[in-house]
Amino acid sequence: MSHYAGMSLHDDLFPRKHKRKPLEEVVRGVYRWSVDHLRELEARMQDNYTPEKLNPLMWVLEEGTKIGLKEARLEQLDAGSMAFILICHFGRWRFPSAAEKETVERRLISSLDSILYWAEYITWHSPDGSTGTETSTQHSGSMKPGQKVDYYVGTVCIGLFELSTQSKPIATAAAVSDRFLKLSLFFWLATVGGKPLIYPSITRHWDPRSGDPTTVLFGLMVSLAPSIDKIVELIHEGSLCLPEEFVRRTIDRMKAFEKPKYIPHLTHFPEETVENKNLKFVAYTARTLMSADRELCYLFSTAQAPELFMRVLVAVNTRVMRAAQSQDQAQKANIVDLMGSNLDAAVCVMQMINLTCDFRPVLHTCKVLQAGVLQLVGNFLSTSPPSHVLKGNHHDIDSALVIIMGVLTDHSLFPKVLRPLCHEMDRHISGLPSRILVPSPEEKEGLGASFKNWKAFSRYLDNTHRVSVCDNLKHPPSKSRGGDAKGVPKACSNCRSVVYCSSQCQIEDWNVRHRQECYNMRIDYLERQGSLSYPYSTRVFYLSSIRHIYEAAMSTPLAAPAVMSRSRIKGVTMMEPIQDIRKMRAFTPEAYTKKLTPFIPAFKLKRFNDIVDHYRQQTNRLVQPGSSAPDAELDLVHSIGYINRLEIHWVVLLRRVRASKTPFGTLYVNIQREAVTSDFEVAQALWFINTPRRSWL
Repeated sequence: MSHYAGMSLHDDLFPRKHKRKPLEEVVRGVYRWSVDHLRELEARMQDNYTPEKLNPLMWVLEEGTKIGLKEARLEQLDAGSMAFILICHFGRWRFPSAAEKETVERRLISSLDSILYWAEYITWHSPDGSTGTETSTQHSGSMKPGQKVDYYVGTVCIGLFELSTQSKPIATAAAVSDRFLKLSLFFWLATVGGKPLIYPSITRHWDPRSGDPTTVLFGLMVSLAPSIDKIVELIHEGSLCLPEEFVRRTIDRMKAFEKPKYIPHLTHFPEETVENKNLKFVAYTARTLMSADRELCYLFSTAQAPELFMRVLVAVNTRVMRAAQSQDQAQKANIVDLMGSNLDAAVCVMQMINLTCDFRPVLHTCKVLQAGVLQLVGNFLSTSPPSHVLKGNHHDIDSALVIIMGVLTDHSLFPKVLRPLCHEMDRHISGLPSRILVPSPEEKEGLGASFKNWKAFSRYLDNTHRVSVCDNLKHPPSKSRGGDAKGVPKACSNCRSVVYCSSQCQIEDWNVRHRQECYNMRIDYLERQGSLSYPYSTRVFYLSSIRHIYEAAMSTPLAAPAVMSRSRIKGVTMMEPIQDIRKMRAFTPEAYTKKLTPFIPAFKLKRFNDIVDHYRQQTNRLVQPGSSAPDAELDLVHSIGYINRLEIHWVVLLRRVRASKTPFGTLYVNIQREAVTSDFEVAQALWFINTPRRSWL
């Protein structure tokens, strides 16, 4: 390939040598493999397209593929390469009608393999300047991702970018081509990490507001591919990279957009920012691949991609926010659009969190809060009209705000999330007008209640307000009201899964139950230690929240009829606080045991039966004819929490320590009011995990 093949098409660099010659002579020159005549033919199609001008161009493109690279002469390679470049820019041609353009699109689709033949030649075969020889092949498998990509690779990337973005039918056809997908993946990998950080700098004539070609091209293929499995297979087959390398390069690509100084060819107004389609395409690509493949999902999660992506989004958002404060009204609409794109990317990141497994969603949620997701939301809300943020994503089903807040709500009953959530809400959201926080009256009620509930539960972040727990079933009732924590109990030194208030309680429980379950509890603890940490502090926080919700329901007239029976006998109350805090259902002890027993781990079954039997003994005593026994002092509550595909079940035996209060108000009011002491203490508790999720209520 000579120096002609990869260069720009701008007239100031390449004057038209054959401008005054008749078309027939130009066509004959093309059939003689003349690059200059090819340029002239393409220039005339920019003035006025006709089919007779396209035929010789396609002849060069297709005839060249029939000649092996070793047998091809240099002028044939040059002409074929130039034909590829000219075809990729067919969107510049002046078509007399839309029908003519559609005809050309169909012809290019039928010749897509020929187009990709020349794309692969330019990308993976470096010329040595000698005629009739295939130069030192630099196959995609031998080119290390991240090395500096040469001029020719940049030319091909931009060509394929224009080809696929100027024609939806061609882009759709490209998305089912393994060769096109492989090239787009190669550019995604190989154009990161050089100088500049994202290559090619050949984009000096490119409008950066349309997105970086290497980023958008692969992101477009991911969005259009009818089966994402093809792309996943390319990543796993190892000819271009290992999955770990793909994940690292994707994260590097996102982080590069945080440093506009190192990608000057991609920066634009305002404040030298790169906020456009790029960030959204990277986040969307990662989310889609995480959804399609468990291994990639695990690798992105392990590499902390959600929080790293969010940190970049917040940094870019902050630069745009500063620009919004200093620009005139004419530029503010553009700034709002940039921030809206940024918010869409944040939605993709939050959806990435919900694809991770085990306890990781909670950890990622905590870290994206610390990275500033609510700062990003607050910035956008404070600079844009309500209709902009609430216009909705995903076919207008949910707004961006509802999706982001939904993920935060899903994991809000964990101290790791609730602590930064309350802090960030007070700092960035609470002062904004309520009219721009919600898209509808129904969602306004739900979001508003969530904000107040978080504040109510945050009181249990303080150790002194939490319940105390002793896993000995014979532990005597607390003398203090509500059984609030007075210190941290001692955990079993072997399994770390049960706690006791004293050595006496530990000995009693060891002799009755724990001797048989300790070994398996230790195995369970070790298996989950790396991914599903559930320390004592989290446990008592959750128990405090369950007690708080149940007590609020018991003080609410007609809020939960299933648990509001004023008779001496009550059923087991089952609830799902995160799903719907108002939804509760009562079961008889027998029906409850039958429903739950198949899902309880065998080594925890005895402890479960002991708790239920303790509650059942009270029920049996109360149903005796003529019984003068006091009213029930024990209530059995079953609470179910969710972390994506996991269910976390809590079996909580509550003991009443004082008479019930007079009904106070609605359920939300009772939950949100300040409670100094409680009517209940936790007598016993058991937790276990079930997967996959199922319907319980």
